[in-house]
Amino acid sequence: MGSDDGSRPYPTNKQSFVPAMERSANADGDSQTQGKNNFGYGEMEKAQRKAEVSAKLRAKDKMDRQPSSIQSFCMPFLGTRILVSKYDREEYIRTTLAELAVYAVYLTVTCMITYGLTISSSYYYSNVISNLFLDTTIRPPETTTFRTSSKISDFWAFAETAMVKGLYWKYWYGVVNPSYAIPPQHQGVLHENRLLGRPRLRQLRVTTEPCPISDKFVRLFRECYPPYEEKYEETGEFSPTLGSLDAWRYQSEDALTGYNHWGRLATYHGGGAVQVLGSDEAETIQIMNELKNNLWITRATRVIFLDFTLYNANVNLFCIVKLVWEFPATGGLITSWSIRTIRLIRYATPYEIFILVLEFIFIAFTIYYTLQEIFEALCAKCKVYWTDFWTYLDLCILLISYTCIGFSIYRHILVERNLEELIRDPNRYANFYWLGFWENQYNNAVAVLVFLTWIKLFKYISINRTMAQLSNTMSRCATDIGGFAIMFFIVFFAFAQLGYLLFGSKVEDFRTFYDTVFTLLRCILGDFNFRAIESANRVLGPIFFITYVFFVFFVLLNMFLAIINDTYSEVKAEANAHAQEYEVTDYIRQGMNSLFGNFGCRNRKLDALNKAKLANTEHIIANDELRQNLRNCNYSDVEVEMFLTRYELDEDRPIDEAEAEHVLGSLEGYHTSDNRPNDINPMDRRQYEKNSKNIMDHEISELQTRVGVLESSLTAVNRKMDLLLSRLDVIKPGNRISLDSGRSLKF
Repeated sequence: MGSDDGSRPYPTNKQSFVPAMERSANADGDSQTQGKNNFGYGEMEKAQRKAEVSAKLRAKDKMDRQPSSIQSFCMPFLGTRILVSKYDREEYIRTTLAELAVYAVYLTVTCMITYGLTISSSYYYSNVISNLFLDTTIRPPETTTFRTSSKISDFWAFAETAMVKGLYWKYWYGVVNPSYAIPPQHQGVLHENRLLGRPRLRQLRVTTEPCPISDKFVRLFRECYPPYEEKYEETGEFSPTLGSLDAWRYQSEDALTGYNHWGRLATYHGGGAVQVLGSDEAETIQIMNELKNNLWITRATRVIFLDFTLYNANVNLFCIVKLVWEFPATGGLITSWSIRTIRLIRYATPYEIFILVLEFIFIAFTIYYTLQEIFEALCAKCKVYWTDFWTYLDLCILLISYTCIGFSIYRHILVERNLEELIRDPNRYANFYWLGFWENQYNNAVAVLVFLTWIKLFKYISINRTMAQLSNTMSRCATDIGGFAIMFFIVFFAFAQLGYLLFGSKVEDFRTFYDTVFTLLRCILGDFNFRAIESANRVLGPIFFITYVFFVFFVLLNMFLAIINDTYSEVKAEANAHAQEYEVTDYIRQGMNSLFGNFGCRNRKLDALNKAKLANTEHIIANDELRQNLRNCNYSDVEVEMFLTRYELDEDRPIDEAEAEHVLGSLEGYHTSDNRPNDINPMDRRQYEKNSKNIMDHEISELQTRVGVLESSLTAVNRKMDLLLSRLDVIKPGNRISLDSGRSLKF
């Protein structure tokens, strides 16, 4: 309640008390400016007093941060802004800019290492191999390709056409002509890519199991082949060994140096029955015919892999190819593939040697930042260090940096040890999987590292006023966004469950709950196949689509934007209400001004402005200012003195922002003990104010009635006195009653 309705205005929380003090301070400043001369003596006096307070706080903070001899020695090299006094704005900016300069070098080195070993040829290499094996027609003039294969016969058609034509290139221009023959030592896929070792086929099968069906169907179905699981995997010979082929016997994962593969239907074991293909087209066709004629693929087959590795010496790139045919228990065929282009042989050119030097510089930077982090942890206060978001980002970057270094060293050792052995025998399959795996892990770790290093750039540019507002907006609305996220995901996963159950058996995008979740996320971005769900269910499909778009897109997403927009408005309003701080641009201008001052061109006005900004202490509350603002809030002098005595706030002891948090918290408790409705919700508060206003209006009305009665009585008395005086006028002069002072009445 305000002072308009007769009650004492009091702050209901910390946020309302501080603006009240700011308004009071501004009002005091205005009145002093008007009361003094035009030069603004009152404002100058207040600024001088607050500057003295700021100096005391800086001195006190400096005493608290008095470093040891070791800390003093390390501070110029390992010091960060978290170790600098928050009251010395100039030193804070200087330290931040120094950190930014060093970090810019680190970021440049990291990006050069990352992009220096990643070339655009990788994409073109992968794309041309993909077009060759995935998009080649396997049954001309039909348009069936590897991607669109759906039957077992499509596998054999691919093996007899696209596979052998793609792996073996004996003639120029694809024309079988002796004059176009290519020497064996120069043959390669697409004439440029050498096949390392021989390709290999690997099959996984399952055993027959009793059919999990009703007894009524037992006579119709004698045996069943379950979906692939490792416990159902067939590990014996499934047909007599024919000739030199070993494709009919199972080999373990250890014997094959295999690995698990995450397919579309299951995760497949690294063992199986394998068949190495021939060194030329004729031999491979003979092998495939023998496998086909002896029914290598049956109802028990669950997956077939084709693995081979290519090397292009022109661009020094390896291409590890895996083509997969999965045979579901429902029948049919599902294809997938993995084409991984990597660079295993490094440091072969002068530029790559330069990258090696940068990698050593990166290791030096990593050690430097590790020492800096240890120095921060030892010198900074635990509360300051462990509550800083950037501390955890720094630790993540260091952890990933050491991971990248470890991956790089291990990958280099692995390549040096195994590469020569893999290519030594051209008549066996060369398993490059593990080399490619560790190279891929290294690339993934480096990608995450580069992402985080760019994000860390906000740590240093947030010192700018605009960037600080954006950072404060995100940090301040984090709690609200967290609460919103709970509500959003409850609604979102409810729709995901509904969509999966309604359309999972009919629409490809909803075939699994995992796919359903991403389909609904794509819908938020405008990528949605409405015709598919409408065809699946003509009634529930449109209803599902409309309700999802309404609740998730129009309601929840707009609520999310409203949270951010409202928070940004608050942050911007607070920033505009505060006095302008000493910024990075001011520091740079001051340096330029000092430089020009050596040539007699110093700008004195700029020096004065910078000194005024450095003396700004709007987050510091002096004793007399606190006393006056409490009085402005209608606290009595006794209450003010008790409050100041309790916290020992004398003339020489100002409070800063941190201590104000504790003091204002106790002030809230004071109001609560005084039975003021501070902790009630807004609806109850408005009802309280309404009731209080009604009570006051009733009392005022009663007082007005009493005043009216009193006025009526006084009017009657006045009338009688006038009548008495008029009668006295008719009495003789000798008998007139004298009203002079000191005389008695006489008739």
